[in-house]
Amino acid sequence: MRESRLKGTEFYEYTNVNPRNRICGDCVIRAIALVTGQSWEQTIREMTEIGIKKGLVVNDNDLYPYYLELKGFKEMNEPRDVCNRKLTVKEWLIQREGFKMKPIFAKVGSHHVTAIVDGKVRDIWNSSTQTMHRYWVKI
Repeated sequence: MRESRLKGTEFYEYTNVNPRNRICGDCVIRAIALVTGQSWEQTIREMTEIGIKKGLVVNDNDLYPYYLELKGFKEMNEPRDVCNRKLTVKEWLIQREGFKMKPIFAKVGSHHVTAIVDGKVRDIWNSSTQTMHRYWVKI
């Protein structure tokens, strides 16, 4: 089983909310379901309905920010250190050690999004070493 090969760390825990436990390019749906506390099914249904009205697919860079805003999330700037260097997810989490964090939806690396819940990346692979770009936090 995949999760037995992916060891959890201080900054990562294997989590797959896909109802069939599939690994299928549904990172937007999985991450949003995790940060909103919704089911995978509810998330994909709602996003598909909005996507039909807007002519967009659920993982479109214009749809998921809009959906997150509807759910009460606010987009935040890319985190950087004091030298203006981009941070990895792990570096960003270390800076917030001891801080009870709200669920975070984060764009990481070049083509992936993930959920950060209770200070850990919750995903089907460990992206904590990837550069963290834009992120959304519940207001």
